[in-house]
Amino acid sequence: MIGNPPYVGESGHKELFRPIANTDFGKKYYQGKMDLYYFFFNKGLDLLKEGGYCGLITTNYYLNAAGAKILRKDFKERANIQKLVNFNELGIFQSALGQQTHGRWESQPLRSWLMKY
Repeated sequence: MIGNPPYVGESGHKELFRPIANTDFGKKYYQGKMDLYYFFFNKGLDLLKEGGYCGLITTNYYLNAAGAKILRKDFKERANIQKLVNFNELGIFQSALGQQTHGRWESQPLRSWLMKY
């Protein structure tokens, strides 16, 4: 699975988050001050078969943002990060704001000390 989900922060867009936050999926993964694309990471892990791979090009905010704590915990519990490429200001997508990162992970528990949440 590969993708480039939308980069939409909750600030100023709460109406997009409410319908998702009120579902069983949202109750499990929603966290205030998050970005909409965090849900794509979580859903990707839900959909992958064991040993399956997923790669997304997103902003790199989830690596240390307070609103991504649940996402990082999910990675720690359900993913084995294979590769993380930070493109910094290279601008893979000219119209996308922020620094972009490509992450590729496998659907199995992380066996490394690299991810702290």
